[in-house]
Amino acid sequence: MKVLVMDDEEKVCSLVCALILWDELGLELVGTAGDGLEGLKLIEEKNPDILITDIRMPSLDGLELIERAKSVNPNLQVIIISGYRQFDYAKKAIKFGVSDYLLKPIKQNELQNALKKMVSNYEDKKNYSTYLSNRDEIRSYYLINYLQNGLNKDKINELYDSSINIIMSLIKIDGEFFNYDNEAKTVIKNKLKDNFSHYLGNLSNWDIIYLDKYYTFLLIIPIDTILDFDLSDNLKKAFKEVVINFYSLFPNLELTFCQGFLLSDINSISNEFDRLIELSYKRIDLDSGNYLANDEIELYCDYEKSDFFVKNVLSLFVEEEVKINEINKLMLILSNLNKESFLLTIIDITKKLTLFFQEQLDIETLEKISFEELFFINKKSLIINFLKNKLVIINELFIQKRKNDSSKPIKEAQNYIQLNYSDNQLSLDFVSNLVHLSSPYFSSLFKKETEKGFAEYLREVRIEKSKELLASTNLAIKDISKKVGYQDPRHFTKCFKSQLGIKPQDYRKLYG
Repeated sequence: MKVLVMDDEEKVCSLVCALILWDELGLELVGTAGDGLEGLKLIEEKNPDILITDIRMPSLDGLELIERAKSVNPNLQVIIISGYRQFDYAKKAIKFGVSDYLLKPIKQNELQNALKKMVSNYEDKKNYSTYLSNRDEIRSYYLINYLQNGLNKDKINELYDSSINIIMSLIKIDGEFFNYDNEAKTVIKNKLKDNFSHYLGNLSNWDIIYLDKYYTFLLIIPIDTILDFDLSDNLKKAFKEVVINFYSLFPNLELTFCQGFLLSDINSISNEFDRLIELSYKRIDLDSGNYLANDEIELYCDYEKSDFFVKNVLSLFVEEEVKINEINKLMLILSNLNKESFLLTIIDITKKLTLFFQEQLDIETLEKISFEELFFINKKSLIINFLKNKLVIINELFIQKRKNDSSKPIKEAQNYIQLNYSDNQLSLDFVSNLVHLSSPYFSSLFKKETEKGFAEYLREVRIEKSKELLASTNLAIKDISKKVGYQDPRHFTKCFKSQLGIKPQDYRKLYG
């Protein structure tokens, strides 16, 4: 969906853009404007799906803008942002078809919630018209939206008969499924449907859906008739056939089936889904092709070990050099976790590390250290090895970050010297203060980064600039001396000869 942001204050436009989680909501910024007429022109050119605008705008009032914009695109969804609390504005905004009305200062959660509703409305209209002739696909669409985003619960009650019982089971696929694209996932979904269809007798309206947020398939079976067979037994048989067929087609995939309970109330479907997700966590170190029913084993997170592990990891990253054996020692903490606490503790660790990395690293770097692949591994040893390799990569990124952080003030200092070498008051104290470092630390860091002392570097820059002037101009030596930061021509001549082995006059004779 395309979004246009408008406010007569540029910083407010920037703030609104910064608060929106564009990728998460599937939104695209197509422009910003600080003027009503400019905004209307952009609406005509870009045809946005969502407009976020202040009420008071130059050239064209915000409400008048909305009225004219709606004549261009009747489906345009609008969020009004205003510092004005008058109810009249809100009433007029509603009259012109405004979807939401937010007050300054803007709160991210309120803005996100408003945009989520708009995305949902947009998807509803788009998908409902597409799937109007297919009730099963409509139900699947709304069920996915409900389980992944908590939206459209009223639609679930509307589309599923409350008198019908439902069984919902989960199919988890591990291995190289992580790298499969949407087309491949559709093929797998159809293969699953083919296998299960032989074992579901006279049942109709059942479906298999894929939830990309949880990397899992769900088998949804509404039961609207008396069964003449044992459904649980048939599901086990079907899954055995699935395993055999799948491993011949996809030898690098491993499947786990999590059996659901019979639900007599459609409102309990969300709780049942949460239970199935937790049941899928019990697949670690089980044989491939497992069929899991509910059991008495309760999983838990060992927060004490999680905190200890994370604390030690973060302390490693502040060191100049991390040895691999130090990371191996940390992995022993994970190896000693018991089966009941292992996976939830690992998940807690990755969440804490991710929060820390979000504060320390840029977005591009963060993409290199995603823990997403972890959810496609069902062996304890492989999970530990995955984390170990990830920590090695992260450590290298932090080493590079430290190098970049230390070189940044030196580069700033070098740029300043290149532009201000003619200033005869230029000194180590002045430049170190300019880059917000103490003189001793700056001096040490400068030499480490450039392999030259500050005074030596400054002298070289000045002499290089004087060489250019000697070769390309007829300026007197004393004038060139001042232009490159030396008040005393004799001192300049002495430095020049010390650097190049000849006097400035002789250099000009040779190269001028």
